[in-house]
Amino acid sequence: VVEAWCRKEFGNLAAAREAGVKAPRPIAFEKNILVMEFIGAGGSPAPTLSQVGLEGLEDPDEVFWEVLRNVERAYALAGLVHADLSEFNILYNGDIVIIDWGSAVKRGHPKAEEYLVRDLGNVVRFFGAPLDPIRVAKIVISRASAKAEEDEEGWLIVGGKALYEELA
Repeated sequence: VVEAWCRKEFGNLAAAREAGVKAPRPIAFEKNILVMEFIGAGGSPAPTLSQVGLEGLEDPDEVFWEVLRNVERAYALAGLVHADLSEFNILYNGDIVIIDWGSAVKRGHPKAEEYLVRDLGNVVRFFGAPLDPIRVAKIVISRASAKAEEDEEGWLIVGGKALYEELA
């Protein structure tokens, strides 16, 4: 079971990275050992958003939108819902890195929408954003089936709009 979980997380990390999601680069796995890129400096791991807190962020709004951009890329391009996303699974070292992809599910999973709403609810709650996670999830889901282009900042553009413009 642990070996299968390790293999699953390795595959999820690879798919997320390929989709341009800010996640650690998976290197190798064997049995129950997963080797991935180290995120941190001087031998110390980067802190989580829960450790940094909103007051430790230079621009919390920018970080919030960066998390949502990555959630959309994971869903639309990798076909993944993290399913355990919160301030405890997002590292911050001046930029975000989403970790702990072992629980992620494919977007066709029977509970994918429920997990997406929960992930978005955790993010909205942490940042105190005035958004309804159900509405955000519905927009992310509907945009995933449309043809998207990408702007220079990595936002998916659907119908001429980025996600943040649709949520405005």
